[in-house]
Amino acid sequence: MSYTSKIYDAFFGDKEGTVQYLDFILRYLKKGPILDCACGSGDLLLMLQEEMPADGLDLDKSMLEIARSKGVKGKLIQQDMKEEWNLTNKYGGIVCIGDSLNYLNSLEEVESFLIQVKKYLIPQGIFILDMHSLDRLSEFEEGYLEEAYIDDLEVSWQVTSYQNQLHHQFLFYDIEEYPTIEHIVQTVFNPKDIENILNKLSLKFTVKTDFDKEGYQKGEKYFYIIERGDL
Repeated sequence: MSYTSKIYDAFFGDKEGTVQYLDFILRYLKKGPILDCACGSGDLLLMLQEEMPADGLDLDKSMLEIARSKGVKGKLIQQDMKEEWNLTNKYGGIVCIGDSLNYLNSLEEVESFLIQVKKYLIPQGIFILDMHSLDRLSEFEEGYLEEAYIDDLEVSWQVTSYQNQLHHQFLFYDIEEYPTIEHIVQTVFNPKDIENILNKLSLKFTVKTDFDKEGYQKGEKYFYIIERGDL
């Protein structure tokens, strides 16, 4: 298990924010079951399962183990979301939130992911996706630093932007003299490129910024409400 998965909830857990995501999702998803892509440690998945059947998909086995330990029911699927899925179910709704799309490295990977989403949505199924806005690049130009002690482990988290990427560096100071370093990169995509892929796949969509603003506006996240259609 990586250090990042061990401290994930302490750094990124946000019950109020998760409830806000849940309320947003339930505005649009009226029919289950739901698949939560990049479900992480399962906080949103637990809330979704109170509304309708829901499964989780994540690349990180240790995160799925944490989700199961919290009481998540349904299937927990270890899967790289950009690779071909081999699932037994199709879904009335699929979600990929918390800027998880930005962990993909290229538009080719985004397209591969969206092809799988379309394949496993039922007709008229809804896919809800969010991603970093372009404003995030300028926000982190000068860097961001957060430090904390988590279970007696000293942690330093730094975020900086470079070109079209956000670089996250975690330093974990345990019993060793030198820290353990874990580095994560997120790609910030141009929304017009995402629109081109959605149009190519004949997926209808509407866009909001930060939950409630119509279209692309200044803010932190773009939200796409995507409909599979009949075909």
